[in-house]
Amino acid sequence: MKKNTAGQKIGAQIITAADGTAFAGSVTVYVTKDAGTQAIGSVGSGAATDEGNGYYTYAPSQAETDGNLLAFTFIGSGAIPVTVQVVPSSEVWDIVQASHTTAGTMGKTLDLLRKANAVVEGTVLASPAPTATTFTVSGLAYPTGAFNKSVLWFANDASVAEQNSPIATFTNNGDGTQTITLQDPLTTAPTAGDGILIDPTSHVHTIAEIQSGLATLANQVVLIDGMGFVTSVLMGSISDAGTAAETYQIPFAAATYTVDYSGLDATGNRSTTTRTKT
Repeated sequence: MKKNTAGQKIGAQIITAADGTAFAGSVTVYVTKDAGTQAIGSVGSGAATDEGNGYYTYAPSQAETDGNLLAFTFIGSGAIPVTVQVVPSSEVWDIVQASHTTAGTMGKTLDLLRKANAVVEGTVLASPAPTATTFTVSGLAYPTGAFNKSVLWFANDASVAEQNSPIATFTNNGDGTQTITLQDPLTTAPTAGDGILIDPTSHVHTIAEIQSGLATLANQVVLIDGMGFVTSVLMGSISDAGTAAETYQIPFAAATYTVDYSGLDATGNRSTTTRTKT
């Protein structure tokens, strides 16, 4: 049962005291809230509805569900009284998280799971109009840059459900809103009211940043060419040996590297070096 909510039902199986058979007479319900004074039900003077085979139901008013411990006592002349106790659901699920401090309890376990889950959430706003890469949200009161490179994804009930992208920039606008620009565009712009989730423990660099930290193809060519020319002098074939124009050549990495000297004198000094890759 939900706390402080109308339109609900409560039921009990009523037994005849004399012979244990299903009761079939009139049943009245009394309500006790938070161990207070018991009072006859306010709806229909507490009259319960006979659903058949001894089962009776009562539809409490909203006020009769507004308690932390509810007790509904079903009474009928010649029947065994039955009390049904209820702890409204909000008293279980809406307890302050910090209240779960007792080691070994499920409440404490759930609190630990909550702390381990660092995901934060926000809501897309209508203005300024969202685009596939930039939109403004509320609910993320964190400083500018707090979620740069973190992964963002949309809740499964959003208009762009479960789409995701790393965040390029996160800006706190100082007015209770935050602007997010994504590294990669969504398939379409999100809709106002869409829920977003961010994992601040993730850290995804842009493709350009990743590429800048790797050996590019151009850099690899420079390295291979350098090795090719050095190898040609150290290990390659020699032509015009002992002249002023010695030439060294070697096949290396699917190319031929040639180092040609001109002006090489008897002391080994070189005035001109020409390198050729074919």
